[in-house]
Amino acid sequence: MDDFAFRMLSNYSRIHDSFFSLLINILLNAEMTSLFSPVPKEIIKKGGPTIVFPVVIHKDYRIANDVAKKLQEDFNKAMRTQINVSTVFPCPQLGEIHFMPLTMPESLPERLGLVTEAMDLTALNDGNDRDKI
Repeated sequence: MDDFAFRMLSNYSRIHDSFFSLLINILLNAEMTSLFSPVPKEIIKKGGPTIVFPVVIHKDYRIANDVAKKLQEDFNKAMRTQINVSTVFPCPQLGEIHFMPLTMPESLPERLGLVTEAMDLTALNDGNDRDKI
């Protein structure tokens, strides 16, 4: 390889490497959008679980509450039942919460509602008043 070709190849290699270094640096330092909030340690200690990972909940966890309550109300009205699947439970520090925002803290808000509805519909169809369904 002649000297000119070697210099061109070396320059290309340096430009190529520095471009990818810059790109990787940007990606590693980019601020990610987060859809969850950490649950305060005081709340977790009162509940008593012992886990290593931080407990987080979806920032818009009330979406799941609203979907679950409306679905249960509509289902019971349409089916003339009084099934309570108890998927929304009281948490003194956070208010009422559904378990889906705890299991899917990074989901998109519109998907959180959809998954909550699917989960609760399954629970309602497996309800105690099976003979009335």
